[in-house]
Amino acid sequence: MNSDKGNIVQSLPGLAISQDGRHWARIEGDNHSGTLFDVGVENEWDSLFVSAPRVVFYRSGDMRMYYHSFDKETGSMQSI
Repeated sequence: MNSDKGNIVQSLPGLAISQDGRHWARIEGDNHSGTLFDVGVENEWDSLFVSAPRVVFYRSGDMRMYYHSFDKETGSMQSI
């Protein structure tokens, strides 16, 4: 999902599931836009955008999402 914030287009992660890999159903998140989460609040490292989310299996039954953003304080790309 994309939304405008000044001159920056934000990519926000969503969630969809499929039984067959062809037909998908979107799962609405708690965020006002239906995404899983929004960018960080002003001056947090991920307040500009969220990019390239990846979900990985961590342990049995446990999945984690990692993503990139740009920290305007340090002027560098950050990941979580």
